Amino acid sequence: MYRKDFLLIILLLWAIFSTSCAVYFYTEAEKYRTLYDSIKDLVIEVNIGIDYSNGTIQWFNHTKLPLGCTLFNATARICDVKYYNG
Repeated sequence: MYRKDFLLIILLLWAIFSTSCAVYFYTEAEKYRTLYDSIKDLVIEVNIGIDYSNGTIQWFNHTKLPLGCTLFNATARICDVKYYNG
């Protein structure tokens, strides 16, 4: 009898915990979806391909950049760019 009650309590605690986690992650996902929708008009999404001239091409798909970003800024954002001015 005690074992059955113990298992029932464990099952009830597991159900409460898993439901709480599901609700938490759902509300977090909705929060970030709302934030993304609010900035969607302020960013552009680009696909950048870098050809290393040795047969290797590396793609950076769905890269989000602020409006007005130049190709140089986009390239500097996705990889380590070393450049000299002058």
